[in-house]
Formats: sequence, C-alpha cells, structure tokens
Amino acid sequence: MSSVDSSPEPAITSAIPRPATILHTSDCHLDEVDDGTPQRAFAAAIDQSIELDVDLLLITGDLFDHNRVGDAILDWTVAQLDRADRPVVLMVGNHDTLDSASVHHRFEAGSRCRQVQFLDDPDGTTVEVPGTDIVVWGRAMVEHEPSFRPLQGHTPRIEGRWHVIAGHGLWVGAPMGSLYLANHALPMDKGGEWAWMGLLAMVPPITVIVASVLIFTLAPRIAFNLTTIRCGADSGLANVVEP
Repeated sequence: MSSVDSSPEPAITSAIPRPATILHTSDCHLDEVDDGTPQRAFAAAIDQSIELDVDLLLITGDLFDHNRVGDAILDWTVAQLDRADRPVVLMVGNHDTLDSASVHHRFEAGSRCRQVQFLDDPDGTTVEVPGTDIVVWGRAMVEHEPSFRPLQGHTPRIEGRWHVIAGHGLWVGAPMGSLYLANHALPMDKGGEWAWMGLLAMVPPITVIVASVLIFTLAPRIAFNLTTIRCGADSGLANVVEP
C-alpha cells in the first residue's frame, strides 16, 4: 500500500503587483506665501490626491522656485504635504538642486513631514512606497550642469513590483544641452521591464508610449504639471490620464 505524502503544498506566489494609482507632479515653483498661482496650484494638487485617494504622490523636481525661499513657504509646504495624508516621494530639480546652499537642507522633508521619502543620493536611491507594490528610483541633482544624466545607473527591476524611474531633465532633441536625456540613458531595450517613467522635460506636453509598459510623461515648459497614472495588475500596463 503506497504511502500518502501529507507534506503541505508549496505556497503559490504571484508576481503580479497590486493595482495602484500615482499622482505625478513637477515644477511647482513654490516661492512665497502670497496665495499666488503656485500656491493655489499646489494646494489643488493635494486636494486631487485626496479626492482620487491615490497610493502615491510623486514630485519630480522644482518643488521650490529657488534655494533662497523663505521659511514661511517651507512651513506651508510641510502642512500641505501632511494634509495629503498619504505617501509622498520627492526629488530635486534644476531650480532646487541639492548643492551646499540647497533649500532642501532647510526644508528637511524626510524628518519634518510625516510620509515623505526624499531621493537625496546623487548616485541614485530606490525607495519602497509603504502599503503598496510601488518602488521608485531616482538620482539627486547636485549641480545644474550638462553632464548630469538623470537615468544613469538605475537599479534592476524586482519581480512583482510597479517600478517608477523618476527624473528631471530635458527630452532628447531639446535645444538646450543641460540635463540632456540621451538615448543611451533610457532603458528602452528592457522589453517592458519598467512599468512607468515619470520625467520632466522642457518641451510641449505630450505622452509617448515607447514599449508595452514603458511610458514617458513630458511636462510643459513653464506650466505646473499634474498627471494621474493608474497601474492595473490585470493588464500590467500603466494608464496615463492627462488632466
């Protein structure tokens, strides 16, 4: 009589990430507490993150207009980010670079805000967004100079996660050389390895689908940028919803 193997069945693990919604913004250019357009636009973005109940608010550079902004706007921004009451990933841009005089040394978002993760490593940082299957990678810009490559050195993908590569720079073909996103810096040969790439580029607004799950969002030259990205586990695609 043959014996019956009563050992437990091996656990079946799924590599499909949970659905998620990301609200991506950049070029907020906060400067003064004056109820001006930058303040109203940023407050509206926070309102939108609450209304849509997004899983992540992603800010890819130029949260502040320059490194000399006063403490009052820093305090106001802390209050707004805390009002969102959800995870935030923040990186610097060319207006608020992470040099020795950076406003971010005073802002200290990681310690002053309840749910902000700050991408502060010039060589690149990967952070996991709490309560989600989202990971975000990005490099901190220390100096605004032509040799900076926002996407250089990105880390390999982890199975079962929505991967976001965040960068701040100029799109290939832009007339200016600074922050140039050269072809060799884009992981276009990954066969859809990355779920979405949120980039700021100083060109007219456009959405370009490069591969099955590789999407670039490009911001306007001056205007505040706000984009919703819905990552669906069923299709494995990131759906970019323009405002």
